[in-house]
Amino acid sequence: MSPTISFNSDANSNSERSSRAAVKHIAIVVYDGISLLGAGTLVEALNVANELQASVEGTCLTYKVSFLSEGGGMITCSASISTTVSQHITR
Repeated sequence: MSPTISFNSDANSNSERSSRAAVKHIAIVVYDGISLLGAGTLVEALNVANELQASVEGTCLTYKVSFLSEGGGMITCSASISTTVSQHITR
């Protein structure tokens, strides 16, 4: 499975969270040779969580997913499918 980094979670109090939506940003670090199945499964699970949250009244958490790579640009997964990553990891 791909390593994940969580960042920029909405740091509101519980009372504020109940009255407005909170967004949890999830970054998936991708690299050449990554399993497309693994990364896709994680993204799909978070998408289902968003759909379930939308169907429950009073719950306001949304997951936003971004892909990061060391240098940005083109990466090739283990199935030889290439994709472009627009964000890169800064050190």
